[in-house]
Amino acid sequence: MPNGPKGQLFWGNGLQFGRDPLGFLERTGRDYGDAVQLRFGTTIIYLLSNPELIEAVLTNKADFPKSDLLRGPLMRRVAGNGIFLSEGEFWVRQRRLMQPSFHRERISAYARIMSQYSSRMCTGWTAGSTIHLQNEMMRLTLAIVNKALFNVEIHESRCKEVSAAFEEISNRIAPSSSLFRILLGSALRLGHAEFERAVRRLDNVINELISEHASSRQDSNDLLSTLMQARDEQGKRMTDNQLRDEVITLFLAGHETTAISLTWTIYLITQHPEVETRIINELDSELAGRTVQLEDVSKLCYLEKVIKEAMRLYPPVWVMARMSARDQALGSWSLPRGTHLFLSQWVVHRDARFYKNPKDFNPDRWTDAFTHNLPKYAYFPFGGGPRVCIGQSFAMLEVIIALATVFQNARLTVRGRQDIRPRPSLTLRPEGPIYMLVGKHLSKPDEGTRLQER
Repeated sequence: MPNGPKGQLFWGNGLQFGRDPLGFLERTGRDYGDAVQLRFGTTIIYLLSNPELIEAVLTNKADFPKSDLLRGPLMRRVAGNGIFLSEGEFWVRQRRLMQPSFHRERISAYARIMSQYSSRMCTGWTAGSTIHLQNEMMRLTLAIVNKALFNVEIHESRCKEVSAAFEEISNRIAPSSSLFRILLGSALRLGHAEFERAVRRLDNVINELISEHASSRQDSNDLLSTLMQARDEQGKRMTDNQLRDEVITLFLAGHETTAISLTWTIYLITQHPEVETRIINELDSELAGRTVQLEDVSKLCYLEKVIKEAMRLYPPVWVMARMSARDQALGSWSLPRGTHLFLSQWVVHRDARFYKNPKDFNPDRWTDAFTHNLPKYAYFPFGGGPRVCIGQSFAMLEVIIALATVFQNARLTVRGRQDIRPRPSLTLRPEGPIYMLVGKHLSKPDEGTRLQER
C-alpha cells in the first residue's frame, strides 16, 4: 500500500485538499512519489504521478473505467449518458458515430469558420478599450462549436445565458465541492436549487438549438444532422434524451476547455514580451498580413510550442478520476476492486523529473529531442488511451488559428494590477476576471489596423 500524508481522524486529507487542491496535490506528489494514498472520510484514493502507471490506467478502459468520485450524480444530471460518461458498447457506438465529424476531411471547413469568427471578434475590439479575456474567449469558442458542429449561429443573448449557467454548474461540480459532499454525505444540498435552474437553462438552449436545426430542413452533413439521422442495429433513432445528452456534452466540452486554453495562453504571452515578439515575427514572416488559413497552421512552429507550454503549466483538465473494476495489480501495488485513482495533469506537468525548472514558462523546451525523450504520459492535456479527447485535433487547430488572428490584429496587456491565479473548478479557470487593455498592432500603420478606433 502506498504511503501518503497524515490526515485528520474524521476528515482524512479532505480539509488539506479543500483549502488548496492544486498545492496539496502538487506537494503530495513531490513528497511521496509515484503513488500516494489519500483518504477523504472513509474513501481511499491513490494519486498516481508515474507516467507508466498513468498509461496503464488510461489505455485499459475495461479494467479502469471512469470514476464518479469527482463528478457523481451532478455531472450525470448535466451530461446524462453522453460520450463523456457512458461506458461499454454504448460508448463504442456513440464514439464511432461521432468520429467522422473530426476526421481530416472536415478540418478544412472548420478552419475557415475558426478564422472567420476569430477575425470577427478582433474587429469588434476598440483600440484603447478593456476586454474581459475569458468572456471573449468563451463567446468565440461557443460560436465556433455551434457553427462547425451544429451549423447553427448562436446569438449574444444565448452566449450570456450559457456562460452564466455553466459558471454555476462548474462551481458546483468542482472536485473540491464533490469531495466535501462525500465527506458530509449525500444529504448536503446547499446550492442545489441554483444548480437545477442552471441545468434547466442549458436544457432550454440545447432544445432550442436542436429544434431550430430540425426546422431549417437543411441537407447538411454536420455532426448534429449525423446524430439526428443515426439508427442502431434495430433501425431505431436516438431518443430525445440520448440526442440531448450527446449535444450538451459536445456543446460544453467543445467550448469550455478551448476557451480556458486560449485565456491562459494569451495571459502567459502578455507576461513574456520576448515570446510575444517572436510570435509576431513568425506571423509576419509566414502570413505577411494574410488571414491565417489551414495550410498556414503547420508553418507556425513557434506558436505551437507556446501553446504546448501553456497547456503544460495550465492544463484545462487538471485532474482525472478512474477506478479499479476488479481486484488487480498496478505496478507493485495491489488494487482492490473499487479503488479510486487520481491522475493529475497539474501534478505531472510540473514534475521536475520530466521538466527542468518546471514552473518556468519556456516554449523553447519543446525541441524534437526533448519531445522524443519525454515519457509519453508525462504530458497528457487531452487524456489518453481509447478515451482520449475526441476533439483534440479540432481544439488544437482552433487555438492556433484564434491566437494567430489575435496577435496579428492587436496588442493585449493586463490592465493594472490584478491578482491572477488558477481556480480548480470543473476546469482550470482563472480565479477572477482577467481584464486586458486592447492596443493596436505596432507593426501596422494606423489606417491598416483591423481594430476599430473611435
